[in-house]
Amino acid sequence: METKRDFYVEMNKRRRELLTENIEDNNCISTALYLVGEREADTYIPCFTAESLLSNLKKNDKPELGNILVFEDSNKNLVHTAVVVQEAPLKLATRNGVSKPFCKAQLYDELRELYSTIGAYPAQFLIPSKLQKILEMEAQQ
Repeated sequence: METKRDFYVEMNKRRRELLTENIEDNNCISTALYLVGEREADTYIPCFTAESLLSNLKKNDKPELGNILVFEDSNKNLVHTAVVVQEAPLKLATRNGVSKPFCKAQLYDELRELYSTIGAYPAQFLIPSKLQKILEMEAQQ
């Protein structure tokens, strides 16, 4: 059985990989889903595909390590995603645009300010399916 520790170790391994790889065809959602193990590669995902993938994930009331942050506009269109990598202060691993450099830890307040200027606020936090399964197994023990 995979544990939360295993999940976080794999997530951090993938973070380190992204710092050294020069991948050109990706976006914020592909990076976020790759980091949490929802996809095997960090390759571009169209927003309509991403929205479908994200709609299957459970919402979390508060940000926790490994959660996916989602900003949507007032029409519920996906604007940005990132992954919680530190809880206090809240930091996220992110890629701010298509084929932009990977940022291993950006402050939540910076992202919130950046994306609120285009009406993408408040944030939602989603639990990746692998982490959700681990949490459910732990609750049964």
